[in-house]
Amino acid sequence: MSQGTDEIRQIQGIMTLLLLASPQGKLHEVFNAALSASASQVETNVTALSDASADGIKGWLESILAQGGLTAEEQTLVDWQNNSENMNAALDELKAIQDKGNFKLTLQTK
Repeated sequence: MSQGTDEIRQIQGIMTLLLLASPQGKLHEVFNAALSASASQVETNVTALSDASADGIKGWLESILAQGGLTAEEQTLVDWQNNSENMNAALDELKAIQDKGNFKLTLQTK
């Protein structure tokens, strides 16, 4: 595999997921909000992912978003994901996209 091919496929996979997310859906809503959020303290909170298990990823994500100093936009994203109606709808949308395309995007360590 040539240099960057894996990263290109990652970009294309994310792009495809975004293209398949309904403009009226919760996935589109949260992705749009995340992309619109201004840079802040979150960027400095990111550490290397060392455990790619579901619990490890959960802890890693919490360490990024739970350290305080969030902008109002970022706090809105945290609040959005803590709303079960939002998350359940987004999960259904994501599963439908994954089923349609027969793919799954995952996080893994390098």
